[in-house]
Amino acid sequence: MVFLRWMLRSIVLAAVLTAPLHPANADEVLTFQGLPTSIDDFSALQSAHNSPEGAAAMVVLAMLTFEQDAALGRALLAQCLIPTRVASAPAAPGGLKPNSDTEFYIDQFTRDPNIARSYILGTSPQNGYALPEILSIALSRNRLSVVSPSEVRVFVDTSGQPHPRPVYAVKGNDGQWRVDDFTSLSVGVFKPSN
Repeated sequence: MVFLRWMLRSIVLAAVLTAPLHPANADEVLTFQGLPTSIDDFSALQSAHNSPEGAAAMVVLAMLTFEQDAALGRALLAQCLIPTRVASAPAAPGGLKPNSDTEFYIDQFTRDPNIARSYILGTSPQNGYALPEILSIALSRNRLSVVSPSEVRVFVDTSGQPHPRPVYAVKGNDGQWRVDDFTSLSVGVFKPSN
């Protein structure tokens, strides 16, 4: 009998440890094999995930890229913002950069990389927001999320605060979903405990 209980506990523990991370409140979890290394990689991801949730996830990927390559991070962020949030920058990859109004928010998450890292499942203050190899982002909506067929507010889960954070996405005339407002994504998170 003891052996049977031990086997049952082992099976349950194995199932818990290997189960995909999917928060109970998430409507969708988008998973990426790593960060994009170029505008072309990023554009392919945008096309593959052309939805309000995909647009929010692209902002998170761009934010994470700043830690490794600030110039590429800026270019990626510009690619996922609506036209009124960007400016022409012929020397930048992709030819665009976030406009000056966006710089304050960029400064927030570049000063504290834990902000961007907190949007990846498996990170936490307890593990120093250590990024896993596979990057998964949990997203949800509520009953007020759909403002119109071309305007949707989605929420990005964060391990750095108790509540998910809203991102306002807009569908452009070209059919691509882009982000208008991601200001709440730049708000601080709990300090790492280790």
